[in-house]
Amino acid sequence: MGEINRDLSAIMRETLFGTGDLVPGGGQRARVLQESTGSPPVGGSGRVGLSVLMPCHNEAGSVRGSLSKTTETLRKQFDRSFEILLVDDGSSDGTGEIAQDVALILPEVRVVRISENGGKGEALRRAFDQAKGTLVCFLDGDLDIQPEHIVPFVDTLEAKSIDVVIGSKRQIGGFSSASREATRLSPRLNRKE
Repeated sequence: MGEINRDLSAIMRETLFGTGDLVPGGGQRARVLQESTGSPPVGGSGRVGLSVLMPCHNEAGSVRGSLSKTTETLRKQFDRSFEILLVDDGSSDGTGEIAQDVALILPEVRVVRISENGGKGEALRRAFDQAKGTLVCFLDGDLDIQPEHIVPFVDTLEAKSIDVVIGSKRQIGGFSSASREATRLSPRLNRKE
């Protein structure tokens, strides 16, 4: 069992930070312009119960609805403070501006902007560096996975006293083994120490 836990920890570190670059703020991340906007997390500027990381690239058509739905869902289902960190990953369609407008209305939302598209992994690393949650999860900006799945993940994590919960979508018709392995890593929820 210990070997499995070490393997999962290695997968999480590699997925969140990349191989060979485990130091937040190091490497390419230090060279990319970023800014944070929005209000501090509900409950003050310190830690919150949950950080939801939401990477987006050119999601202007869905970002307002995604942020609203996720906020509304967590307000109803989650009994602790939370924040939603939307990462605008170099969008050219106004995604960041729309998200900033939403952040002015929804105090749980913060926006991190990256000037050039660095990919989903880089967006998640950026957000993880700024996350204030004791627990951290991510949802894609188009809500391919619905926010209603977050609280059951939290409940599982806490009921079983484990560090990581990983879920995947079930596809009708099955997966190839490569697809199954890739989707096994999304969405994920883990403790931030």
